Amino acid sequence: MRVIKKIDKTTWLLLAVAAIFILLSSYQINRPFIGYHDFNNGFWGTFAKNNIRYGLQTHFALVANPEITSPQNLSYYLNHPWLTSLPLSISYLLFGANEISTRLVPLAFSLGTLFLIYLLGKKLFNRGTGLLAASLYTLLPIDLYFGKMMYDPLVLFFILLALFFYLDWQKTKQNRSELFFWLSLIISLLMDWPAYFVIPVIFLHFLIYNKIKNNFGFPIKLLGLPLVILVATLANFYFLAQSLDYLWQAFAFRLGNNLTWLNFLDSYFTEATNNFTTIILIATLHWFIFFSINALKSKSWSQIKNEYSGDLFLLLLLLFGVSYNLVFKSYVLIHQFLQIYLVPFVVLATARIIYWLLGQIKKMPHYKNLYLVLISLALILFLSQSYGELSKLYQHKNLTAQDIKTAKLINQELKTDQIIATDVKKLINLQEINFYTERRIQLIEPGELDQPNNDKIALLISNNPKVINKSCPVLDQKLLNYKIYDLRNCD
Repeated sequence: MRVIKKIDKTTWLLLAVAAIFILLSSYQINRPFIGYHDFNNGFWGTFAKNNIRYGLQTHFALVANPEITSPQNLSYYLNHPWLTSLPLSISYLLFGANEISTRLVPLAFSLGTLFLIYLLGKKLFNRGTGLLAASLYTLLPIDLYFGKMMYDPLVLFFILLALFFYLDWQKTKQNRSELFFWLSLIISLLMDWPAYFVIPVIFLHFLIYNKIKNNFGFPIKLLGLPLVILVATLANFYFLAQSLDYLWQAFAFRLGNNLTWLNFLDSYFTEATNNFTTIILIATLHWFIFFSINALKSKSWSQIKNEYSGDLFLLLLLLFGVSYNLVFKSYVLIHQFLQIYLVPFVVLATARIIYWLLGQIKKMPHYKNLYLVLISLALILFLSQSYGELSKLYQHKNLTAQDIKTAKLINQELKTDQIIATDVKKLINLQEINFYTERRIQLIEPGELDQPNNDKIALLISNNPKVINKSCPVLDQKLLNYKIYDLRNCD
């Protein structure tokens, strides 16, 4: 009871916000992987299963085989580093491989991000700003939907953890904070590429507040560490694939060189409106105007650094989120959830300007009621738009529950060495389906079924009976409205 009494009002409010986030994020947590961008959960679920199946034989790389195979036949997916799949493998070992155990992992890290946003807001400004930022985070469509989807919530958590300990170390100079900073940064770099974009942010902040001549060691380590990890990661990729051509092709595609900036910005801001809502983006713009005006009014650079240190850091957070999105602009337009790296900046900047406005209202008692009415209307509009965008995300379905039921049935009926084939190209590499069938669907051309090496094909998914030269029964179930021919019982 004494411990409970020591908890102050702000902490209780933060815990209440966290509870609301858990409640809202748990909506449809057990839904099959049929929704918008649910292929991520299916794909990373396959990686996690393979970590358990093959252990060290994965050579610390993502293994994409949905089927059980020998270590010599492993197919590696080398677009991303391996470490992000490890927490999901641990979840599968504890709870089994299913929808809930998959979504629990990113949801847990998203919850951790909520607390880190509060701590960053408190460190940069005050507890009220941190609490307000955490509350906004709880209600954004991008967090409530994509926050329980593999894999970016894990990467973002460790990036923010590194930034928090970096700021704490810069303020306190404690060795413990420095140690946790380096550990968090290393983990984030081992998880995925966005972590490399936070290096310039830390470097610039260090240059602003430190004399480089007196602290030459830190920049060397800061710039050298990601280089060492990158070289080690690429060396492992080269060892497994004997080439980096695949990675380079993926990199070139994501740069989006054929995409005009006008088309990109138009689509990007449309997606940002859906992810963050119009009201929040307008508030973020107000913060930018607020900071710009105060910076121009300042008499010196030193005054800006001292009086607006928190706002300067927000500007660097914006640089981090925007730089990753702009470099890989083609990839970002395909994957709307990658705007999640802008979330810390957006909620902290919005909370900062709202908290400042509330402070101004106290100074103008004659207009207090008017301002409170306007803020209340803005809040209602925000909640309405957030609910509307979230509803659209949940209503968007790439598959049906019947498709998943069929995929599970296929998994139960087929032997390990039996194969599924199809003449429909769009059914190839459907990661949501592969997660449930635990088999890769092979593409086959007319006439190939008669070849001797295809005698292990057990099922054919097609609507074209001409693909088969014999009479085969059709299963009652369908997959994406295509018939499933049972080649095991043909006449």
